[in-house]
Formats: sequence, C-alpha cells, structure tokens
Amino acid sequence: MWRTCSPARTSRAISPPRSDSTATDDGPEHRGPEVDAGRPGLTLSEARVARLVADGRTDEEIAEALAITVIDVDAELAEVFRKLGLRSRTELAMLLLPPSADRP
Repeated sequence: MWRTCSPARTSRAISPPRSDSTATDDGPEHRGPEVDAGRPGLTLSEARVARLVADGRTDEEIAEALAITVIDVDAELAEVFRKLGLRSRTELAMLLLPPSADRP
C-alpha cells in the first residue's frame, strides 16, 4: 500500500532551510560531496572504490568492505572512469599505484 502525505506535511518537506545561528560567513552549510585531495575531482567515496580496485579487489569484495551494494560500486567506478578518462581497471591501477622498479 502507498502512504500519502498531507499537503501541510509535503510543504514542510520542500520548504527552504531556515537560517540558523550556527551558519558562518565562510559559505553554505552544505558544500556537496567531499572531494579527495589526492585525486582532484573524485569524491571520497569514488576515491575509496578506486583505491580498492587498484588493489585488485572484485566488486563484491569492495561492496562488502565499504558496506554498499555491488550496484553502488559499479556506479562509483563508472564515475571514476569518466572523471579520469580511463577505460579499464588496469589503467586505473597504473594511475594509482606507485611506480615500481619492475614496471616500465
């Protein structure tokens, strides 16, 4: 069964946030997803997924480690590939792993 909201309840849910005394002049209270300083443009969640992929983990292992679904892992990884201009897990690993004496 579907539950409906009364009009009064709906209007409260979509009304703009009230200003409150905890807001500062430094900017908005919510700045959006946090960005990983090590990889500009990636959110912290995307950076975590990218690091685990570079370490050779499967989607299932990553989902379990981060307590998210495999679908979420796939979506995060797709965003990582798009943002970094990559096409494979191998390219991601080569980008994120430190240079090695064995690697050309």
